[in-house]
Amino acid sequence: MPRAYATFAQKTMTSYEKVRKNPRQFNALTSISVELFDLLLPIFESYWQTFIKKYNFDGTPRFRKYAPKMRDNCPAKLISYFFILFYKKTNSLQELMTYLT
Repeated sequence: MPRAYATFAQKTMTSYEKVRKNPRQFNALTSISVELFDLLLPIFESYWQTFIKKYNFDGTPRFRKYAPKMRDNCPAKLISYFFILFYKKTNSLQELMTYLT
């Protein structure tokens, strides 16, 4: 695994763990509680595996078999799920701020 990716994964996981320890902040960033996040994570993992085998990240049909480029110790599905919830919560705010400026 490249060193830069390992550093990124470590920083991302550290940020996630820090936010997770503060339930109010976690809810503000994702719109769900830590408990609900934990409950939904296995369901997300199942749907993610189904999606990624059939489609590319942009939603277009996949022509080649999906093969992860790297193996690492970072729980990628957990970070992906957290990022998706964070993005869905904050992207509209970013769009609004861009429009207003």
